Amino acid sequence: MVVINCNLFKKYDVALSFAEEDRAFVDIVARLLKERDVRIFYDDDKRVMTWGRDLRHDLDKVYRLQARLCVVFVSEAYGRKYWTSFEMFRIRARALFQRRRVYFLPYLMDESEYARALMDIGCLTRKNRDEHGLADAIVEKLNQQPVRRFVLLFLAWFAHRLRRNTTIALLAGGGLFLFRDTLTPVDILTQRIYERNTRRVEGSVCGDGAFSERQGRGSCSHHGGVARKVDTVLHDKTMEDCRREARSISIW
Repeated sequence: MVVINCNLFKKYDVALSFAEEDRAFVDIVARLLKERDVRIFYDDDKRVMTWGRDLRHDLDKVYRLQARLCVVFVSEAYGRKYWTSFEMFRIRARALFQRRRVYFLPYLMDESEYARALMDIGCLTRKNRDEHGLADAIVEKLNQQPVRRFVLLFLAWFAHRLRRNTTIALLAGGGLFLFRDTLTPVDILTQRIYERNTRRVEGSVCGDGAFSERQGRGSCSHHGGVARKVDTVLHDKTMEDCRREARSISIW
């Protein structure tokens, strides 16, 4: 199972918060998530980046703003450490701010008093999910997260402007057309690709079967005169070819 990245404005899919005593377990989970192309915040990957920086400022940004979900590895050691207490305060503040959407995901490493205090929240435990089971659950949870409504509204507005405004279309270039196509359902995108790959043909078929690009009275005068005029649209790709291309582009 792989994660479907539907949130365009978060730096990380998952932030991991844990005590140093639990690092061996968390390290396995982090590796499994990376193998599934999940963007994670794992402090061991950021040692050089955070060297010399204000950790309180950086961690506050990560846990309050930059992650779609936060998995907290709750244990007796987690409850008595300064940095984990700092992280938990930011995590709970974020969870309280966005009550309608899940953010804080507790994973109980043991049955300590600190862990039992979180039993009013839906938890996974080490008893029912090992490292592999937890990684699978995190990916499943990520794929359940909806795209924010304002993101959809913005994309709908931008696609509308892109169709109507030549200046925006020219500035956007092919990259944004591809971006719009990625978010378009396959059936609609198939029709769009079919319409893009067309060319208009105007002219005349002469009496001897030759083709002329002219339609005037003098057309085909050396080929037996005009037998019939041609004004049609030709498609360079079949509908089936367009459907295959749409399936390779669209995420739907």
